[in-house]
Amino acid sequence: MMFTPLYLAALVFPLLALAHKPVVVDPTDSNVHYFTVNNGDTGATWTPVASSPDSCDTPQMLTSHLGDYMKFTFTGTGVEVVGTKGAKRGLINFGIDGTNSTVDRTCEHLVCNDVLFKKTGLPHQEHTIIATLIGRQPNLSNGEEDGVLSVQGIKYYY
Repeated sequence: MMFTPLYLAALVFPLLALAHKPVVVDPTDSNVHYFTVNNGDTGATWTPVASSPDSCDTPQMLTSHLGDYMKFTFTGTGVEVVGTKGAKRGLINFGIDGTNSTVDRTCEHLVCNDVLFKKTGLPHQEHTIIATLIGRQPNLSNGEEDGVLSVQGIKYYY
């Protein structure tokens, strides 16, 4: 039996489109796990924030407790963590597959739905991403030291 190139293309192209289809995960999804580290820090631990103009009109999970982290396991080829940037600064460490990257979420004004971390080109297999609040800096509005980690969502590609 001989297959024409057009027939083969009709079979293969839909499969290629599925290979990089994004899956959007709500921050309150039960597959996203939030952990608080007992380290003596007095910052607020993970709190669900309802949708409002002050929270970018999207629900999110928020912490100001140093050492708190978010963990999400997925099977796919890439991932994005979406959150806010703003005057309440914060240093966030993102770790995936043994590599780490630190992000400063500082911005003079509130920025909604910002891609805080993105990693693509991963082998199609199971991966775990961890985001940890690791530092504080002076608030751009009032000069007081603070920092937060806000998770508005996760997008991964399979």
